[in-house]
Amino acid sequence: VKSSKKNTATVVINKSSEKVSGYQIAYSTNKDFKSIKKVTTTKTSYTLKSLSKGTYYVKVRPFTKVSGKTVYGKYSKAVKVNLK
Repeated sequence: VKSSKKNTATVVINKSSEKVSGYQIAYSTNKDFKSIKKVTTTKTSYTLKSLSKGTYYVKVRPFTKVSGKTVYGKYSKAVKVNLK
């Protein structure tokens, strides 16, 4: 996770060795993820926009569609990013 522009953070995901339908990105200003926001993407890079200045914590998990249901994998470790 990197913050190169004001109020944005770019999340780059290591591609999973298993077949996945996409990734769910969870982010919060609290390291315990009490007030959490989630976005989903099918790409391995995603830019979080319109964020406030400060510290954010970001974690990612893969998901796959099985028989019309979404099955989620485990979250990655949380990564801390400071926004400009």
